[in-house]
Amino acid sequence: MRKSVGLSVTTKDILEYLELITSELTDAYNTAPDTPETSDTLYYIDTARELVDELTTRLEDPQEEPVPHEDLRKEKEFSLTDDEAMVIMNVAQKETERRFEDSKEAN
Repeated sequence: MRKSVGLSVTTKDILEYLELITSELTDAYNTAPDTPETSDTLYYIDTARELVDELTTRLEDPQEEPVPHEDLRKEKEFSLTDDEAMVIMNVAQKETERRFEDSKEAN
């Protein structure tokens, strides 16, 4: 994994990104029509929101024993460094921007 020179991300920075992602997921969920065709989409949005909430809780209170999301395998325990979490956040942000651009082009 490549590191950017001078990139310094704190837990507070990651929590701020997670708050923005939660807000975007909430907006996505609330603007999607509730139809049989979008039920899977709404499920995936809701699952992503739960995962972000779980990560937020773990970052805010690392002493609390985490309750893994039902979709995560219990035997696969892992932890992220701040840099690894930032990479994930950057990928998520770029994907959000790409989808936004795609939706603008579609309209």
